[in-house]
Parts: sequence; C-alpha cells; structure tokens
Amino acid sequence: MTTSASPMTAARRLAALLLMAAALPLAAQTAPAAIQLNPRATLPVTPEERKNIEELLRASGAVEAGKRMARQFAGQVGATLRASRSNLPPHVASVVNEETGRAIADALDQPDGLTDMMVQLYHKYYSDEEIRQITAFYNSPVGQKTVQVTPVLVPESQNLGRAWGARLAPVILQRVQKRLTEEAANGETPPAPPRLEIAVAPRAVYPAESRAAREEGTVRLKLQVAPSGQVQSVVILKSSGYPRLDAAAIQAARAMAYKPYEAAGEAALSAEVSVAFKLGDQPRARSASKDI
Repeated sequence: MTTSASPMTAARRLAALLLMAAALPLAAQTAPAAIQLNPRATLPVTPEERKNIEELLRASGAVEAGKRMARQFAGQVGATLRASRSNLPPHVASVVNEETGRAIADALDQPDGLTDMMVQLYHKYYSDEEIRQITAFYNSPVGQKTVQVTPVLVPESQNLGRAWGARLAPVILQRVQKRLTEEAANGETPPAPPRLEIAVAPRAVYPAESRAAREEGTVRLKLQVAPSGQVQSVVILKSSGYPRLDAAAIQAARAMAYKPYEAAGEAALSAEVSVAFKLGDQPRARSASKDI
C-alpha cells in the first residue's frame, strides 16, 4: 500500500532540490532554444571550410585555451603522482609533467585529435558564411577584448547566478508551501498530465558517409512538444560520438509529429527519443514522454 506525501513533506523535499539547484551554474539550468543546424552538417568538411573554422578557433582563443588546459592537466597528473608517491624523485616528476603536456599538445592537431573534433562540431552548427562572420568579429578590437574578458566573466557570472538562486529558493519554498497547504485544505487533487501519442514516427536516414566510415551509435534526444503536437525543440542528451549521426537523428526528430493534446496555460510536454544506428540495420527509434 502506498500513501501520498503531505503538502509540508513535499515542500521540504522541494526545498532540498531548490538549494541544490542554487549551487549549480545558472547557464546549466537553462533549457537551450531550438538550434538551426548547418544545412551541410551531414556532408564532409571541405578544405576551405576546415581552414576557416581553424582560423575561427585561433581568433576566438580556443586554441590557446586548449593549450592552457593541456598544461593544467599535465600539472594535475604530476601533482597526483607526487601525492601518491612521496618518494618520487623530482626528476621523474618533472619528466612526467613535461611529457604529459607535450603528448597532449602534439595530439591536438593530429587526425581525429581535439582540433579535428572541434572542426566537426563547428561544422555541425555553423555554415561557412557564419564562420567567416564570427571570425571577423573576433578579429575586431571588441572581439579581442571578448577573448580576454570571457575567462573572467564566466566564473563571475556563475557566482552571481548561485547567489541569486540561493536568495530566491526560500521565496519559492514559501509560495509552494502556501499553495500546497491551501489545496490540501480544499480537497483539491492535481489533474493527471496528458500523455503524448506519436502521430508521425521518426525515420532517420543513415548518412552514406557514416556507413562508409563504419560509424555506429545511439543518439538520445529530448524533444519539447507543443499542444498542437509539433516538435518545438530538440536537444541532445547523449551523443553517438559522431556528428553526422547526431545530425541525422536531430533531423529525424524534427520531422516527427504527435497527436494534439490539451494543456493548461503554457504547459508543455517533453519526450525522450533514442535513435540507434547500427550497420546492417535500419535506424531504430524509441520514445518516452513526460510533462515539463
């Protein structure tokens, strides 16, 4: 036999969730809006497109950021090694630090290295013309200032978001407690949320380039569905590891349709769809829904 939690118990549980959420960066809690993919996202990157994306990575400071991360990682490896082995000779620790940094730096520009992966990622979302426009911005004086300020601005913004969330949490808790108590006193029960029913199932197309490269994987997506049944936005929850397969899964999800449903106010439903790409099979999709 199961019993429902009292309004006060539910409110206390919510308080714990609110305090946890307040400790997270604000950006991580914001659901991204629908993103328009590059129309050429499923096509191979041309030499000209690669050159332009690499120029953007340089102008935006992404290359230098990668090198800094490599140095920091090398330092962490050395520190961990020294902490675990107190008798480690200083020369050995120095060699570990230097070679770790060099190995990471050398791997940045190797085929299938971090730079190549970033090129594929930018190609997924930006057209060549958009890449050129963004590069022009970063090459401008204000763009160069942005490169300098962003590493300082981001953590400060996150701290502001945490402080704001911490101040807001007790206000939300008080409102929720009051409403739940009033609803319980009036004998009100929340209506059951509507369920999504698929009208047009996802039909993913296996990219020819992915078949040739023998790429396989499963893409897990989160869809936001309007009361009309139209898919409003698609977000990747888990990547297949291959940009082409991810793009194909997103395109299939955007072409889906659900049966219209009734919603109160601005309520919406979300669905999770998994699209599996396996060589020798047609891409398969599974779907589950929940209210948001």
